[in-house]
Amino acid sequence: MPYHKNHTCNTAGLIIQQLQTQLQKLQAMQAKAFTADDIERILHQVMLYNSEVGTYVEHRVKDDGYHCSVTLNNGYIVLYVDEITDSSQLPDGRLRDIAARFRKRQLQG
Repeated sequence: MPYHKNHTCNTAGLIIQQLQTQLQKLQAMQAKAFTADDIERILHQVMLYNSEVGTYVEHRVKDDGYHCSVTLNNGYIVLYVDEITDSSQLPDGRLRDIAARFRKRQLQG
């Protein structure tokens, strides 16, 4: 029996390592799949629904690989990676949803 427990733990550890490696590769592919220009194109569309959305500063794909945090000159907005990669086909409702995710930076004072 002890052999069986060890074997199961080793197998589970190996599977976890393989999944982590695959996730890292997927995240790297997604990060390369779009550029700042792609994000700026979405932001220009979103500005039609929320005029407070500022201009692009930088972006970072979050560790989960599905979200992208976009820093703007006056706040931030979170985009789903699939929204960026499929930006040419975003319906009005989705653009409204993105506009609603905008968070304005609170001024210190």
